[in-house]
Order: sequence, then C-alpha cells, then structure tokens
Amino acid sequence: MEFVSYGHCQCFVLLYIIASLKYTYTAIASEKCWWTGCQLRTWAVTGCKQYNRIEQNTKNCSGGLEYYCCLPNIDVPPANDCWWTGCQPNSWAVKGCHSYNRTERNRTACGTNGFKYECCANRNTANRKPDDKFSCSNGLSIESSAICDGHADCSDGSDETNNLCARQTCQSYAYRCKYGACVHKSAKCNGKNDCVDGSDEDLPECKQYSINSNKDTNESSNCLEYQYKCKSGQCIDRRFTCDGTQNCKDGSDETTKLCKMVRCQKYTFRCNYGACVSKESKCDGVRQCADGSDEEKCDEINLNSKPITSIPVYNTIQSTTQSNTRNLCVLPFAEGVIYSYHDSNRSLPPGTLIDHHRAVKENCEVGYHNKAADQNVFRVCQENGKWISSLEKLCFKMCPPLISDSLDITCNLNGENTNCSSPSIPNTIAKPSCKPTHTVPNGQVETPIDLLCQSNGKWNNQLYRCIPNCGKPYTMSKPLIANGKEANYGTAPWNVGIYQLNKINSNYDLICGGSIITPILVVSAAHCFKQKDVQSNFTISINDGLYKIAVGKYERDFTVIDNQFTQMMNVEKVYLNEYYRGEDGFYNNDIAVIVLENRISISSAVAPVCVDWAKIHNNNIRNGIEGKIVGWGETEKGKQSSNLLEASLPYIDHDSCRRMHNYKFDKFITPDKFCAGSNSTLGQGVMRGDSGAGLTFSHSDFFF
Repeated sequence: MEFVSYGHCQCFVLLYIIASLKYTYTAIASEKCWWTGCQLRTWAVTGCKQYNRIEQNTKNCSGGLEYYCCLPNIDVPPANDCWWTGCQPNSWAVKGCHSYNRTERNRTACGTNGFKYECCANRNTANRKPDDKFSCSNGLSIESSAICDGHADCSDGSDETNNLCARQTCQSYAYRCKYGACVHKSAKCNGKNDCVDGSDEDLPECKQYSINSNKDTNESSNCLEYQYKCKSGQCIDRRFTCDGTQNCKDGSDETTKLCKMVRCQKYTFRCNYGACVSKESKCDGVRQCADGSDEEKCDEINLNSKPITSIPVYNTIQSTTQSNTRNLCVLPFAEGVIYSYHDSNRSLPPGTLIDHHRAVKENCEVGYHNKAADQNVFRVCQENGKWISSLEKLCFKMCPPLISDSLDITCNLNGENTNCSSPSIPNTIAKPSCKPTHTVPNGQVETPIDLLCQSNGKWNNQLYRCIPNCGKPYTMSKPLIANGKEANYGTAPWNVGIYQLNKINSNYDLICGGSIITPILVVSAAHCFKQKDVQSNFTISINDGLYKIAVGKYERDFTVIDNQFTQMMNVEKVYLNEYYRGEDGFYNNDIAVIVLENRISISSAVAPVCVDWAKIHNNNIRNGIEGKIVGWGETEKGKQSSNLLEASLPYIDHDSCRRMHNYKFDKFITPDKFCAGSNSTLGQGVMRGDSGAGLTFSHSDFFF
C-alpha cells in the first residue's frame, strides 16, 4: 500500500488483483474503500471520484477521508470474463464495452451484443479544477491528465514530446515509452503502437515472446545479451544506460561508477556523473540528467505575482529536485514569438517545460512588429504553473512592402509618414495613385482607394496597376541638329541605343537603335545581332554582358551620362522571328524582341512608344503621311553623328515602293516592308547606324 499526500487531500492507493473472478483488496482496518475510477498515474484529488458511503454501501474509511485513488495493476482477463480490464488512461470507455457497474460486477459471462470485457467507469470531472488544462503548442487545450499517455490528444502532438515527457516517472505497472510517456505494461509487444513513437513495439523481445506471455522480461534475473542487468536484477536495454534517464528502478543505470568512463560526443552535454544528453538540454528548463546537473548554474529569478512592465534578474536559484509536471509552465505557441533565456541566444521551442520562478525572454521573428521594441519583455513561470507576462500580445505580423513602378504610394501610421517600401506595421494606411507618367488602362477613371494593414499581416485590398503613357514626346529647350533642322531634347522618349562590347578595346560600340514597348521589352531589327549567336529556338541568351541598351540618351558615346533620365541595362535574351533568314531570305521578317535583365524606370523623358495591337490605325496610314524617326546614323557628309538626330519622312506603301526601284533591289522589298522618303527629303532618311529605330506616326497626339 502506497500513501500519497497532496495539499489538504490524502489518498490511499488501493491495490486490486484479479483472483478467481473476484476482487481482493487491501484497505485500512479492513474497511471497504471501493475503486473509484481515478486515472492511471493520477494521485491527486482532481483525479479521484468522490467517495459516497450511501452509493457504495460501506462504512466511511478511517480518518474522515473523502477521496480514494486506485492503482490498477491487472492483466486482461479471459475472453469469457467481464471484469474491468484496465482501460487506457483518458479513455471514457472502450468502444463495445460496458461501463463499470457495481451491481453487475459479479457476472461471469459477457452480455449480449458480443461484449467481451467490462471497462473502467467514466471519469468523474465534478471535482476537477476548471483550469486543470494543458495548452497545446497550437493554442488548443486538453485535460492535463492526458499528457504523456502514449496517445496524441493535441492535434499537433505537443502533448507527447520528449521535452514534455522525458522527466516523467512511470509507476511499476506501466511501461515507459522511449520519449518518456507511460502506458500500461501490457501494451508492450501487443502488436499495436500504444506509444506514439512505436517504441513499445520496437523492442527485441517483441520478436521472441508471444504478446499473450505473462512473463515480464524486464524483471527476469537472467538478462538477454542485448540487455543490462540492474543491481535489483531488472533487465533493461543497454542503449538506455547513461542516457540521463533512470530506467532501472533502483537507478543503477545512471551512476558515476557505471557512467564515468563513457565518452560523450561533441554534440552532447556531459552530466556531472558521466551520462550524455543532448547539448540542447543545458539550461532548457527540462531536467535531462538524472542528477539534474544540466539545469545547474542557470539563472532564475524571484518576483511577486503582479504583472510588471519589465522583469529584471535578481538572483540565482539552484534547482536540485525533480518537479512534478503539474508545477511547471509550458511555453505556449504564439505566432511570431521567439523564446529564450535572458542570458542565452538559443531559442526555446513552444511546448518546452519551464521550472517555476524562471524567466523567459520574448522577442519577435523577422517580419513581425515588436510592440515593445524599446524594452526587454519577459514571461515568468509562477508556482501554480501559470505564466505572468508584461504584454498580452507582443508580436504582430507586418504587411509586405508596397512597391510599384506605375503607382506613387504614400503610407501613414498614426499621423506620421512611413516608408511604404519597407514592411508596414498593422493600422498603417496606404494611399496609391497613378504616377504622372501612367494612366488607368482602357480609359477608366482612377478612383482613390485606401489600403489598411491588418493585424494578420495582410493588406485589406490589392494595388491596382497603371499603364505607362505611351508615345508622348518630352519637350525641353536643348536643341539637337539634324541637317540644319532643330530636334527637341526628349523628342522620342521611347528611343533606345543598342551597344555591343568591343572585345579589342573593351568599349561598347553603338550598333543599332530600338524602341521601348514595355518597361522590360525593346523591339529592334534582327540583323543587328550576329547569326552565329542564334540558337535552335531562334533565341540568343546573353550571359557575358555582350549587349547593353541605353535609354534617355542623346550622346552617342556610351560612357556619357546625358541627364538624370539616362539608364544603362544589360540584355538578358533576344528573340528573333522564326522565319528570319538574314540575307539568304532577303531580310524578310527582320524583327527582334529584346528582353532586359531589369525593368526600365519610366519617366517623362523615358517612356514606351504606343503599339497599335488592335490595328485600328492601319487605314489611317496613307502615302505622303509623315512619320518621325530618330537615330545616330550617318550625316549628309557620311560621318556618324555624335548626337541623336531626327528626321520626318513620308510614308510610301509596298506597291509604290517596288515600282520606284529596279529589279536588283526590289527583291529586298519583301511583303512585310514599306518605304519612307521622297525627293523633297533628300539628305534625310534612314542611314547606316539607324537600323532598328522605328518610324512612328502620330494619332491624336500619341506616336505609334
């Protein structure tokens, strides 16, 4: 008989044994204290059913005790018996079994419906404290008696972890799972996993003995080859010696004599008596060494029970005794929170058991706003196993940065302007609007909207997208000269210079022009690129900086930065028309699309040309209509221009163009070509060096 005392309640653990289909028991002064339905391993008032003299028809036990606990230590009875069989802890009733009923307890045969066994009585929770709960790492709660019983009651399994269960002591009738949980001894080698890690079935003896064998291998006086013989004669697996946990009842597997010669690996911590445990065990609030040396010299604090703003460390308390898990605090899961001890940068995972009076520092993960970034925040474990914390919620998920190449965005928090391109704190308000160089697509009217950063780290609305204003010249006073005619600075914001690396002098030479059609795409001529570089899929991949483009540029020299709008970009890839065959194909389908490594920053002086995708202006182009072209081609003296030149050329349709040229040249006037120019524009035209530059036409003040 074992006597246990907790607080104001004392419980006598009564031993029941099945014998000849009748219960025998021991009690104080031969008084009858019937089994009352407490759970396995629970020896406190909250786990016992209140004793009722009238219902049980017995005398009150001596000492005026009200509660009595049981110690079930029985095996499964024969199939024709209906006696209580030792339900698993935390099971209200095994499916298909009767609840325990004293008036029926003398039955010798099972009832109808194929019932085989009686089951333990439903648990009485009338006297359970309302706060007797365990908090799972995911925030859910379960009964505290459900932890470390071999069954994952938390959906995330946090009630069955090594951190939580390793320090638990199992009773003599129970089997200890490898991670520390306790299950009934009959669970071992019974063909099903009663431990969540399956360690009750992953034993060498499971292969050697029948699951119905009543022989307790661990208690054998002759141990097997793979086993270690404790001083008491008990046999345990050799792997479980000097591992910090006393697997021998007499503790002889965790002694200095046995463990002092053990060599610990560099990733382990050596207990004072020689055992090896995980290096992470040092000062993690969980006693992993049998002598508790992994929790020695760890700073702890004393404080009163009132919530406080900051928690200083006052003194050090050495913990030398193993605490009951009911006196410990469990680190809860809190989104974005990182736990650590105040003197350590090593994080503590949710579910870690913390001794009372210990302080745990709270901080926030990257991407979360720390509400108290200017001070240290602690939570402290009290003696009742409850936490006190200076803040109910510390970390708030931040909203992602708002970045757009088509929108101007302003952000404001509590009346103060903030940077929208950085993560935003909840309650930040963002106001987007189209940039002056952009507009809402399809002629829509821009409607102002506000975006609110919510506490879940998400904006309550999405950014819309504006499209660049295309084909609008940018006029400034700086003149450019083309054959004596002035051309305004910014006359063609879509114009691009294409440069190729000269491997002889390491300079970049201008080879062609092009036009911006999107912030990342440029259209030009296919013949600007070497045929030998073309791959089988009519693609040229550039990874050595062979080609670059320049926008917002008016000086031919690549090294000159003309103005604040000038940008240089690497070319990532060039796509050629699949039917382009160069000179062999008379330059038919002579077109290329250039993909840039980075997006062009759109401004008033750098913007795309309009593209008539819908072909609504095709019929508006007639012979004589003037188009505009720019480039760094040859001047009338045959020299390459150092400045960007502009020319206006009249349109000539395909048929008219063929009639203007003799048979030696008309083969190059393929069906995809038209001509531009006339006798009146002598000296103006597309010259060598202007290739790839587009001839643009104005429609409603936009150039296409």
